[in-house]
Amino acid sequence: MRKWKGLMRLLFFKLMMLCCSTAVACDSVRLVSIGRNQSGYVDRPGTYCLGKDLHHTDVFDLETFSTKRYTGSYILKIKEARDSGSPAGDYYRIDLSGHSVSAATVDMVGIRSSGRLRRAYVLNGRIIVPGRDVNNIGVFIPLSNKDVEGFHIGGTVLNYGPGLPEYEDTPFTGLQGQGKPRYTTTNHVIENMDIRAGYRGIVIGGGNNVIRDSRIEVDGYTALYAYGPGTIIENNTIIVHGKGDKKQWDAAIKLRDADNAIVRNNRIQFDGSLFEKGDAAINLLDSDNVKVEGNMITGHRRAVRVNGVSTFVESDTKPSL
Repeated sequence: MRKWKGLMRLLFFKLMMLCCSTAVACDSVRLVSIGRNQSGYVDRPGTYCLGKDLHHTDVFDLETFSTKRYTGSYILKIKEARDSGSPAGDYYRIDLSGHSVSAATVDMVGIRSSGRLRRAYVLNGRIIVPGRDVNNIGVFIPLSNKDVEGFHIGGTVLNYGPGLPEYEDTPFTGLQGQGKPRYTTTNHVIENMDIRAGYRGIVIGGGNNVIRDSRIEVDGYTALYAYGPGTIIENNTIIVHGKGDKKQWDAAIKLRDADNAIVRNNRIQFDGSLFEKGDAAINLLDSDNVKVEGNMITGHRRAVRVNGVSTFVESDTKPSL
């Protein structure tokens, strides 16, 4: 019965992707063969469509007599085109067209970016990347250290800090007379995606990014980590299973430096062991004026937890916590 339910869900998802894919002229995502596997990449602004499923199978290494590890390696990469003109005028629209990006090999990244990317759109597809390593992420769109200014901890300049696991929970300590860190506006959009990962579903940095109408499910404790102001997270199903090492500030959604962020109309679920609950559905670090509206939260002790200096308004949480 469980197998049939899985097949029906996959069929429904494929039909949904075909219906939601817009009839926009697009170029094909370029493919490159790596042994018997294929990876995709985009290195120019424009609109692209994936024409087939990309699946990385295990590769046996005869030298070590074990399965090869590709920790942090990508299946599909979006690369900044440095000679394409003003970044503000560029966009990279990646329509998976109902196809999947997946791996049997553990600890890979489904889709990742490099360089100072602006306006990346990732939509209409499925990502499956199992693993436990901190580099195992479904969609990874970090900021360059040139896109963060004024990020200090203990008087040391760490502009790359917000995107690193060892600093993502550390409150900002600015220099005297200096305000909060300044983030480049990136305007990325992740929409209509089904993401299944081991460690993290999405890690994204920059201002005014949007994650909506997607399903994000992880084996660990945090499905989505976003840093930068103006983030919008809406109409998603977010499920965490609470496996692996638990950290103090883990939450299904983690936001830092996310002034004026909006988290609304999401279903946020902790689905761990029988007697375990998640501490918080949403963790805010140094984030002011955050709106938390109309979310359905189950399996967590509380909707919102604050780290550092943060302010928020919560309304219409279901059930009332």
